[in-house]
Amino acid sequence: MWISKIKRSCWGVVLSLLIVFAYFPIHISEAASTSKASDDFSLSTNSIKNDYDASGRLQHTNWLQGKMEYEYDSNGNTLGRKRSEPKNRIESDSSAVTQSGIWFNEGGVNVVSNTAGSKLIVKFTGDAIKMNAVAGPNRGIANIRIDGKAYPDIDMYDTNYTNKSYGLAYNLDSGSHTLEVTVSGNKRFDSAGTYLVVDAFLIFGQPEQIMEPGNRVESDNRVVIQSGDWFNEGGVNLASSVTGSKLVMKFTGDSIKMNAAAGPNRGIANIRINGQSYPDIDLYDTEYKNRDYLIAYGLGDGPHVLEVTVLGNKRAESTGVFLVVDAFFVSDQPQAMIEPSTRIESDNSFVIQSGNWSSEGGINLISNAMGSKLMVEFMGDSVKMNAVAGPNRGIANIRIDGQSYPDIDLFDTEYRNKDYIIAYGLGSGPHILEVTVSGNKRAEATAAYLVIDAFLTSDQAQTIIEPEIRIESDNSKVIQSGNWSSEGGINVISNAAGSKLVLKFTGDAVKMNAAVGPNRGIANIRIDGKHYFDFDLYDREYRNLVYTIAYGLGEGPHTLEVTVSGNKRSESTDSFLAIAIFFIKGEAQSLIEPGTRTESDNRSVLPSGNWFSEGGINIASNETGSKLVLKFTGDAVKMNAVAGPNRGIAHVQIDGNSYSDIDLYDIEFRNKEYTIAYGLGNGPHTLEITVSGNKRLESSNTYLVVHAFFSFEPSNRIESDNGFVIQSGNWFSEGGINLSSNSMGSKLVVKFTGDAVKMNAVAGPNRGIAGIRIDGQPYPDIDLYDTEFRNRDYRIAYGLDHGSHVLEVNVSGNKRAESTDTYLVVDTFLVFGEVKPLQEPGNRIESDNALVIQSGNWFSEGGVNLASDSTGSKLVLKFTGDAVKMNAVAGPNRGIANIRIDGRPYPDIDLYDSSYERRDYTLAYGLGDGVHTMEVSVSGNKRLESTDNFVVIDAFFVPGN
Repeated sequence: MWISKIKRSCWGVVLSLLIVFAYFPIHISEAASTSKASDDFSLSTNSIKNDYDASGRLQHTNWLQGKMEYEYDSNGNTLGRKRSEPKNRIESDSSAVTQSGIWFNEGGVNVVSNTAGSKLIVKFTGDAIKMNAVAGPNRGIANIRIDGKAYPDIDMYDTNYTNKSYGLAYNLDSGSHTLEVTVSGNKRFDSAGTYLVVDAFLIFGQPEQIMEPGNRVESDNRVVIQSGDWFNEGGVNLASSVTGSKLVMKFTGDSIKMNAAAGPNRGIANIRINGQSYPDIDLYDTEYKNRDYLIAYGLGDGPHVLEVTVLGNKRAESTGVFLVVDAFFVSDQPQAMIEPSTRIESDNSFVIQSGNWSSEGGINLISNAMGSKLMVEFMGDSVKMNAVAGPNRGIANIRIDGQSYPDIDLFDTEYRNKDYIIAYGLGSGPHILEVTVSGNKRAEATAAYLVIDAFLTSDQAQTIIEPEIRIESDNSKVIQSGNWSSEGGINVISNAAGSKLVLKFTGDAVKMNAAVGPNRGIANIRIDGKHYFDFDLYDREYRNLVYTIAYGLGEGPHTLEVTVSGNKRSESTDSFLAIAIFFIKGEAQSLIEPGTRTESDNRSVLPSGNWFSEGGINIASNETGSKLVLKFTGDAVKMNAVAGPNRGIAHVQIDGNSYSDIDLYDIEFRNKEYTIAYGLGNGPHTLEITVSGNKRLESSNTYLVVHAFFSFEPSNRIESDNGFVIQSGNWFSEGGINLSSNSMGSKLVVKFTGDAVKMNAVAGPNRGIAGIRIDGQPYPDIDLYDTEFRNRDYRIAYGLDHGSHVLEVNVSGNKRAESTDTYLVVDTFLVFGEVKPLQEPGNRIESDNALVIQSGNWFSEGGVNLASDSTGSKLVLKFTGDAVKMNAVAGPNRGIANIRIDGRPYPDIDLYDSSYERRDYTLAYGLGDGVHTMEVSVSGNKRLESTDNFVVIDAFFVPGN
């Protein structure tokens, strides 16, 4: 037996060598690319060029050159473009990489920075670029821009220090591109710092010399417009620490730099170009020195408008928030600005007043009521504001077209009129400006007043189309949550913190009519789950006022939440909200209430601290910091709690963000429903309810008593043995309803619509770990181990897009140490949408087909199958389509096959069975419709009961060619 096996092995080697030599001339680029890891190459090795003969056949290949490679048959016909990885290496400290801001060298090879706005820039040719960086536990988030456009941020956090490659972009056009990698100053919560540590960049083509912007424009040049409060420092620089103060310059050319004086009292500069946000720049340094800061490359020839704004923010170690700017450098010319000159007085009928404003001196409007707002619609690409600064002034919150712009601080040591540039480069419009009383101020200001004189625009003001469809606050479409009562038969009123009114509506704007007065508090406003302005309803007298909540939302639908915050200004005698009417542009819509009930003592609600059972169904606590945590899905969540005279205030967080506190006080004991949030989005969310230890005065204690939560969950149930669920590998029925397998690589595949999917499985002491993929991408594994056998729901994914998706649940063969086996036992799947039939790959390719490239030692078994037990022996198939299956012969002497598709590892497949039989194994779905390369390798591994590690393949199935 072993002699015949050796003979087969020898013939297999000869056959493999013949195949390799036959293919070598037309696959030389692929062979070369595998001869050495890409990261071992540098620019100095780039010496060979790609040459083509008259028929277009590739003669010489150097994949370092960066041109796209093609494969050809023996007649010179193109087989198709082959995707390669970028391999031209550019060290981060190379002269081809331009540094801006503060970077230092780490270990002689990497460059490091944690200064927000510091930047690395590389110009290159080719259609792809990667970055090698050192991830670690003190790493932050990098902003990425290519050719001036924002690309996805990259989070470099890792629990260990490790080198990683990050694919920045593929499928760019093949021309010249400019990459900017910027220190954002942001990080995930568990990171210890915001450092970026960059080793190298890898590109297809060649780096190019960056043409630095060379035309110097002094910061006090008259083409640089000053807005707010700037003073001269040292005769050459402009300095300011006043939030919202701004320098604006118009220029032509595709790049711009700023020279600024960094130092230990410096703050963070907000950057906008043509009205779009660019990465902030942190001017902090341990010593005073001038530095160049690259702001942007790849902008196009322009003209462009730059805005540099004092944010009022700084890093912790800085002693101040000063910006000190020396000069700008542009690649072409600065241009004279056409200042906005159309004046609109603040009390003009075009300016909509919202909230509580009064007249000052007959010409200005004044307010210190948080949330009070002035709105103006205008044409043109720029807008300024003339306001009266002074020692009792506060900070104005600014929005244009629904987007946040930098706040403006109106404080000054003396009273005087000032022009404040709000925005340039907006486009011709129309635009809607909102100026809102934030209620915030700097420490030295004695109050938070805004005093507005006029607005100046570059074109004309327009009449705002106000929302006019009236929805009474007691309309059934307005959902009341918590404790509301009727006031005067028309208003609903509450001072119970966390009590809420919820309205779903269409249209791009919403207003609220509220009854202000001397006992009123502050309303918290959210739209579509995002916090908007708080509104202060205090006034010295009782009267109705209209509050504009938001414009520029889009046509919707939208969900508005108005919540009693429980907060008030000092002169108010209470924290009541009294709401009369909402106004919208579209129509009110019925809310779909969350309906999945989770009892407070359910095991999926995790208590922490000190909770006890009350009445056998509720859980109660008055220990400050005690917490209930619930993971849920869907865009809304409610709580049923027992209010009463000894109840306190619950602190609420969702996904780590604070929501409005909920006051459970009532004069009598009764169950109440409290809407916690709507409009969260359909992803997974984490709710935390915490005993705050706070209460209103009349309450006798601080107890929270919680009965249940209500949320959304996927509800369409698909049994695991449903015909829509494709079985692959070796599954058997357990108990007539569940499917069970411990055969590595066995898979269940289901196609569904909707943005979420769950799995119900039977956990137990002999259970293993399930590998999960959706649309071909790996998701977190699921461990089915438990100390006892019981059914459990496992959340697989939420927040997918609403289209079709393909789920694969794979027997990984892994388990935790205490489990006695690796079984998966699956009962059902649950989805939001519907299950769809899978289009199975139907084109059969025999394993000994010439299209299947053999590598290593394979021999024919039974004249139709290919077999090998030689570790590393491989079958390679290139195909089109989004799925691939394999037909293999399982048996008692079979081993484990390694699977790779497009160079990435896919789940291994265990071909062991107690008897010999053919089986279909699904390798992958959801790959995309392009060209893919699959590799099946003999791993050399097997399960204990197998007598050998043979892999025996009959055929492959693909959708296309």
